[in-house]
Amino acid sequence: MFFFLDLAKAFDKVPHTRSMNKVRAHGIHGLISNWIEHWLKGRKQQVCISGAESSWVDVSSGVPQGSVLRPILFLIFVNDMDRGIVNWIMMGYKRIYRLQRLLDWSREWQMEFNIDKCKVMHIGRSNMNLVTIWKTGS
Repeated sequence: MFFFLDLAKAFDKVPHTRSMNKVRAHGIHGLISNWIEHWLKGRKQQVCISGAESSWVDVSSGVPQGSVLRPILFLIFVNDMDRGIVNWIMMGYKRIYRLQRLLDWSREWQMEFNIDKCKVMHIGRSNMNLVTIWKTGS
């Protein structure tokens, strides 16, 4: 059985402090860490609709889309997602337990799965139906 996962708004709402904690946990310190942190922080945004403009607000989460660092920081951020999932070739409840670890990780790091885009591929004669378990989280 294979799980294809999609993270909702993959990296747009991750607070900068959480991103930097992950960067430093991967051994990136000193000048490079400081450069990344300064690059993330200090950005502002405003909304303009039909000529009306909101006031400028600080951006405290996310990474600019289209930037070279975005995919690298995303990979650093999700690198520990599979911690504790040694292998999926298990029977019954152990599979569900490992799936629960993924759900726990997503809650801990505020990275929700887009359930409508997540898929399960069953291979073999005995196909357990975990789609219901996945959608209900039970």
